[in-house]
Amino acid sequence: MDIFASVVLFLSGVGIFLIGMKLMGEHLESNAGKSLRRLFDKLNNNRVAGVGIGIGTTVLTQSSSATTVMIVGFASAGIMSLTQATSIIMGANIGTTITTQLIALKFLGQLFSVLGFVGALMMMLGKNKVKSIGTILAGVGMIFIGMELMGSGFDGIKQEPAVIDIFNTYGDNPIIMFLAGLLITMIIQSSAGTTGIVMSCMDVIGLGPAFYALIGANIGTCITAVLASFGSNVHGKRVAVMHTLFNCIGAILFIIPLSLGWPLADWLIALFPGVPATQVAMFHTFFNVSTTLILLVFVKPLSALVAKILPESKKDRENALRLQYLNDNMLTNGPIAVAQVRKELVGMANLARENLGRASEALMSVDTREKETFEQIETKINFLNKEITKFLVKLASLELSEHDDTKIGTYYHVVTDIERIGDYAENVFEYAEKAKEEDITFSNEAREEMKKLFGLVDKQLEVCINAFAESSLADRDDVEAREDELDDFVIELQDTHVRRLNEGICTPVASSIFLSLTANMERVGDHTRNIYLTMKDYVKDSQNVVVKAVK
Repeated sequence: MDIFASVVLFLSGVGIFLIGMKLMGEHLESNAGKSLRRLFDKLNNNRVAGVGIGIGTTVLTQSSSATTVMIVGFASAGIMSLTQATSIIMGANIGTTITTQLIALKFLGQLFSVLGFVGALMMMLGKNKVKSIGTILAGVGMIFIGMELMGSGFDGIKQEPAVIDIFNTYGDNPIIMFLAGLLITMIIQSSAGTTGIVMSCMDVIGLGPAFYALIGANIGTCITAVLASFGSNVHGKRVAVMHTLFNCIGAILFIIPLSLGWPLADWLIALFPGVPATQVAMFHTFFNVSTTLILLVFVKPLSALVAKILPESKKDRENALRLQYLNDNMLTNGPIAVAQVRKELVGMANLARENLGRASEALMSVDTREKETFEQIETKINFLNKEITKFLVKLASLELSEHDDTKIGTYYHVVTDIERIGDYAENVFEYAEKAKEEDITFSNEAREEMKKLFGLVDKQLEVCINAFAESSLADRDDVEAREDELDDFVIELQDTHVRRLNEGICTPVASSIFLSLTANMERVGDHTRNIYLTMKDYVKDSQNVVVKAVK
């Protein structure tokens, strides 16, 4: 085999290997969406738990880079602290060693390669779940086929005199090997991919130099976090800096003793004789596990250091107009992004409820001193309406489960309903301003009626928002009964108000405000009920009753 054919074969192997990694990782991630959500829902300040979540997430996605991108997004959105993010990144570094161990199972290579054929058949003949599982199996098969092609191609390359001279001259140079691992990983953005390439070259690379290549790859993989942090706020950038700092410290902890003659390579050769791929995998695992164990106790000091390196600017602190739970980095994991949209919608709904309460109080007391605060919240609601809708459009273009697609379809309606509630709150505040301008005072009877009306609406909002946050239809009967009570009370208010107007107790201007108010509150109730009823499309209704949302 001539050198050109060998190079082509080797590069083809690299390409197939990386495509296999991508296929397997993406579809594992998609199928494991619910498990990932459960992992992140359990997130707390326990560093050991954070490491466990990082390991679990990376095993499910088969990509520490995917995990890191998600963490950058979550930190940027304010969902987790830098300390929490750091422990998860440490776990991700350990989780990626599972992939390396899988690649090292070369004695099962032929068996795993056959999975490529099995997976391809499942992809072509199966539907939905079967097709997705087939894609995962095809990815596994492609990984081992790629490894085989890389090995075959390198067999031809290494026989060339020029290549032999290069390896004789530079193959034992730790700096060259370190830089090679660093640069290759930065280019392909996969430390597992670099490890696979190193494994295919082990018959001409010594185990010691291979260590340096893997250490370089560990730093090179930080490029993914750095790229993901572009455009994020200071919290997302801190995660990228922390990831780089952590991996660099780990590299120093190993490079120094290795350069001083630490016989780690001899120990691994003695423990795993005749299997250089396993020796490489074991070093990779030992390196990441021991680095994590050493640095885990220093998470808080490291976080403080990074906070000093990247301090929060006044602009960052004042930038209130931002999504709390979403950014484009989350689009790398559709199922989790869908769950985060719900959280963002709940936050938006609570803002609308808060502003409605503020407007109600302003009208009953004819006091508009809260106008500036009200307008700030209304501006934020409008901002969220626009940004969540834009995010939903991007999210809808991803390959998601039918269940998540249904959720996205309903979320378009939810965000509109919430925005309309915000608009009705704005109307109520305008009534308060008009009442103040006209020097209107409401009778005690009218104020009591308004208080009860606002109370009914607020309770409906509270119940429906909480139910939406928990994806529960358990309170359906209560919601329907409360909606009927609100509608009946609005009719009663309109009748009693006409009576007061006829008796001269109420002025025409006050009457106009009061009647408009009742109509607005009825519409708020309708939109609130709509938010609740959208869940019937994706939440199992135990009572099996068909309900229709108010248009």
